[in-house]
Amino acid sequence: MTNEEIKAIKSLKTSQIFVYSLIFASSLSIYINNGQIDLIKNKENASVTPQELYNIGKTATIIVWIASIYFLIANFDSYNKEKTKQNASFLAAAFLAFQASSIRLSSVLNNPVDDISSQDIV
Repeated sequence: MTNEEIKAIKSLKTSQIFVYSLIFASSLSIYINNGQIDLIKNKENASVTPQELYNIGKTATIIVWIASIYFLIANFDSYNKEKTKQNASFLAAAFLAFQASSIRLSSVLNNPVDDISSQDIV
């Protein structure tokens, strides 16, 4: 294998890790949604607290933010190597995803949980 092929394989494996982390963050979001349903139905007898759901939501948001940074850097590198319309589109999409995840992270970190019924956690 050439050096370029080895780099390409490492890059794909790293991308896989970040895709798995996004799947994990999505799973956390599903868990939070179920927890919110439990809180609405069972109030004080719920199996989770609003603070626990907030902490899980914060973790999921940080995971998505870190993954967005990785994909922004990876797409920037791809665009610099080969300046095509397709790579430019991927870079623009990665930049928008980074912006969205940054706004979401800022929102979550600056708005601690007070009342589960008045706030979305994730």
